[in-house]
Amino acid sequence: MSSVRVVIDFFRAYRVPVLIVAAAVFMLTSAWFFFDRQTRENIGGPEPVGEELRKMVERAASHAMFPEGEDPVVATVVDPAKLAGQEFFRRARVGDAVLVFRNAKMVILYNPESDRIVNMAPLTDESEPSAPGTSGIAAHGTTVIQTPTIIGR
Repeated sequence: MSSVRVVIDFFRAYRVPVLIVAAAVFMLTSAWFFFDRQTRENIGGPEPVGEELRKMVERAASHAMFPEGEDPVVATVVDPAKLAGQEFFRRARVGDAVLVFRNAKMVILYNPESDRIVNMAPLTDESEPSAPGTSGIAAHGTTVIQTPTIIGR
C-alpha cells in the first residue's frame, strides 16, 4: 500500500507537469499514427519522382543511342522565353526534359508528351558560371546543374 500512496502523493505534488507530459505524449502518438496511416495509404498512389524520371529516360533512350554506364542529370524546361538566346533551346517547350550526360559530354532535349527527341548536341564546359538561361530550367533531385553551353548543330 505504501507504493500506491507514494504515487498518489507524487501526482498531487506534480499534477500540472504530469498532465502536460501526458497530453504531449498523447498528441505525438496520435500524430504519428495519423501520418503513418497517410503514408501507408499513399503507397499505391502516384509513382515516386525517381521512378517516373527513370521511365522517361528509358523512353527517350529508345530513340537514340545513349552513353552506357552513365545516368543523365535531368532538368525540366520551365520558361522557354528565358532560354531564347540559346540556339539549342529554340524549339523547347514547357515540360521538355534536358538530359545531360556529363562524362560523354552530350546533352539531349526531349519532349515526353510527344515522345520525341527535339535536339541533341555536344556539351561544352558546363561549369561556366556565366552560362545564360539558368533560370529557365529546373533541376530534378538533389543535383543542380548550370544551363549547359551548347555548341550549335
